[in-house]
Amino acid sequence: MALLMVRETAILDDLPARLPEPALPADDLRLLHHFLHDNDAQAFGEIVRRYAGMVYATCLRIVGDAARAEDVSQDTFFRLISRGHEVHTSLPAWLHRTATHLAIDAIRSDGARQRRKISYCQTSDRAASTWAELSPAVDQALCDLPDEPEMITTATWRGPNISAGKCPAGS
Repeated sequence: MALLMVRETAILDDLPARLPEPALPADDLRLLHHFLHDNDAQAFGEIVRRYAGMVYATCLRIVGDAARAEDVSQDTFFRLISRGHEVHTSLPAWLHRTATHLAIDAIRSDGARQRRKISYCQTSDRAASTWAELSPAVDQALCDLPDEPEMITTATWRGPNISAGKCPAGS
């Protein structure tokens, strides 16, 4: 047991040497300032290098799909470009909060899109079953066209009621 404690202590003592030095909030804000005010692309690149993993992991945890998480991560950094002036204290906290909100919005958007698809499929099934009811009205409307367009329409429309330019009875 004592050997295990010594070994764990050695690992824990060595851990700070393995971890990268955390960025200071002032350093993050300085980089953001350089990017926003001086158009310093390298400053923005450093921000992305530091926080892309955290942003992606946040998005992936919420949306559950790698490709969708990449899209939302990219949107998070686009949001930083357009709203970076809103960051005043902690850039990582702002990025995490923004990534979380955008990921939740993506889930809501995907859900709404899926509901619209289902609704459309149900509606289109209903419309397809009413063609028998609609067909006589279409035939009559085609027959009510002036003579010249009727010839063009008859030549291209090969419906069961319109053959050789004849209109349904009663026209």
